[in-house]
Amino acid sequence: MNQDWDRLCEELRAATEPSDEAVAELHRRVLARTRRRPAAAWVGGLAAAAVLLAVLLWPPALETLALERPSAPVAPSVSFTPKPPPPRVRPALVRDREAAWIRIETPDPDVVILLVADTGDAE
Repeated sequence: MNQDWDRLCEELRAATEPSDEAVAELHRRVLARTRRRPAAAWVGGLAAAAVLLAVLLWPPALETLALERPSAPVAPSVSFTPKPPPPRVRPALVRDREAAWIRIETPDPDVVILLVADTGDAE
């Protein structure tokens, strides 16, 4: 069919004035390709009617589904065993180590400033 179509198009291009038969043949083929088939219209209509009937007859089942409340999700059980705390290390006090200190007395007898400096010896 494509060869006939190509031949017909070539005839129309080649002719300065296309013949009436060529124009009629082109018109017939265009209409044959674009014409809607009556059977296809019936099938489409029947399919649409079937879908409409299914939707109209289905709502009771949809209503019962919509009214049921879903159950609450169950949380997974997790066992937790705490780690023992790390052993406490007693910090070295300043008085346990040798330290250099400076005592500054202020005019107020209740205020004394002590500057304590570490000697830098590490244990």
